[in-house]
Amino acid sequence: LLPAQNPAIERINEGLKFSWDVPAIMSRELSDQVMMLAYGAKSGRAQRMVYGPSRREGAAILLLDDNLKKEPLETYISFVSVDRTKVANSIYLGRIEPI
Repeated sequence: LLPAQNPAIERINEGLKFSWDVPAIMSRELSDQVMMLAYGAKSGRAQRMVYGPSRREGAAILLLDDNLKKEPLETYISFVSVDRTKVANSIYLGRIEPI
């Protein structure tokens, strides 16, 4: 699958907002679902969403528990097809610091 196009991430009160471009030339891949991961190296804990909103949405929120909100997080994004037969290469979005 096509990886996330121009992905970005920002901290919000609830957790992390992941966003990406939705290319106009896509058709079948618009129904792919986002996969998001935030890993806290200090605690060794992770928060993830394996079957998030569709690619056509252009953004998704990953809710974080209170402990993960307090530490730097390593973040990743990918997509999976609706029938679960295809997966895009994940993209590392970098470390994001607490608010």
